[in-house]
Amino acid sequence: RYDCIVSLNYTLKNYILGFLSFPSKIVFKSSKGSSWVENNFYTAKKVYNDIELPERLYLENGDSFIEFRILKKLKSYPKPHIVINPGRFYKQTRQGRIWNIEKWKELSKKLLKTYGGTIFVNGSLKERDYHLQLKDENIVIFSGLYNLKESFAMLSLSDIVISGDSGPVHIASAYNRNTIAILGSTSPEKIKPYGENGYCIEPKSKCKYCWKKKCKYLKDKTGYAPCIESINVEDVVKKIEEKNLLSPVLCKLERVQ
Repeated sequence: RYDCIVSLNYTLKNYILGFLSFPSKIVFKSSKGSSWVENNFYTAKKVYNDIELPERLYLENGDSFIEFRILKKLKSYPKPHIVINPGRFYKQTRQGRIWNIEKWKELSKKLLKTYGGTIFVNGSLKERDYHLQLKDENIVIFSGLYNLKESFAMLSLSDIVISGDSGPVHIASAYNRNTIAILGSTSPEKIKPYGENGYCIEPKSKCKYCWKKKCKYLKDKTGYAPCIESINVEDVVKKIEEKNLLSPVLCKLERVQ
């Protein structure tokens, strides 16, 4: 007997559960917007008509003690603080969203050579063994060491976040951090980090934006999906340079300070 139920998933289970709850009103996800963020906004507007579409997403500051502790930890490493989120190879629901670990290695080396600073690898405990392949000088593997609140704090204090299509890139964008999403099977039109500081690297291959959980070209699990494989390290470096997301001069000054 709820006053209103809002459903953001187009599933039969949601329809059935919604109607069986006998609410006064059921609101299903809008398709009015161009992106998923806008779709969710227009869904909410069906309930609260006086709200206005924001220029970007906002996350309020969390636990100040946790943020202070994470800030103290990060200060022991040279700036700029670059966070990467490689995901996990062979994750069945993420094929087409996982960039080659060797390309993450190459990107990390290029960024450290150009900008200095520290690269923090972010992820879950299940991803830690996979991410340990990236361990090197000035590359710190934090995967699995932080809980959700601590990970949020780390993202909010970063200078730039680079990730596949995954939660961290959108969280960082909501903290108004510079963010780059490396995409393969998902479309930038729908899931681009929302806000002026969010950017996407798109595939060059014809096979892209299929939105499939499993790639038909990876039946034997011997490689990465061709869509995201078509993205090179230079594509990411070029985007950082074009948008001046990491200024070498500024970074050098910060390191001196």
